[in-house]
Amino acid sequence: LSTLSAFEKEMNKVSAVGGVFGEDLKKLTAQAMMLGDTTVYSSKQAASAMGELAAAGFKTNDIYSAMPGVLSLAAVEGMKIGDAAKIAAAAINQFGFQAKDMDMIADTMAKTSSASATSVTALGNSFQYIGSVSRTTNQNFNDISAALGALAQAGRTGESAGTALRSMLTSLQAPSKRGSEALKSLKESVYQANGQLKPMGELIRVLQ
Repeated sequence: LSTLSAFEKEMNKVSAVGGVFGEDLKKLTAQAMMLGDTTVYSSKQAASAMGELAAAGFKTNDIYSAMPGVLSLAAVEGMKIGDAAKIAAAAINQFGFQAKDMDMIADTMAKTSSASATSVTALGNSFQYIGSVSRTTNQNFNDISAALGALAQAGRTGESAGTALRSMLTSLQAPSKRGSEALKSLKESVYQANGQLKPMGELIRVLQ
């Protein structure tokens, strides 16, 4: 009874925070119970993650679509599903993704963390600082993740890595007079024909 009560409390939070009622609430409740039966996470944990997504502004269908990817992200490092939901929601909002992109986000972050000295949590911290700038400069999520992985290999992760990339992009997007002169001395431009910055991978190559 205590477990059921805890689950109901979490679903009540989803309802209150996300304004989810009636058939929508039944839909998410059924999904949380299904995830509790078919994954290593409990229904209560799934409901808690739904609450985090609802708090981030996700609507019923978005929560439903994002949940499988959230669980995949949490499973990468055995992290708490609620923490994975916070990271997932932040990445979606920062980079302008949709809930249906959650599987791609989880896959990219998993590959980056496994191939470098960073972690999913550290990547999530980095995205808080680089996400919005990446979006305005049309940078690819995969390229940004790869760049953060490269910085991790050099000993910079989390906030440090995110702010480093943000500083680089903002200085290139609106360079100072001195910066403009330095860019002109490069053998290759950091800008595309349309005036936009080149993709992150190309920028790193040109600036090396």
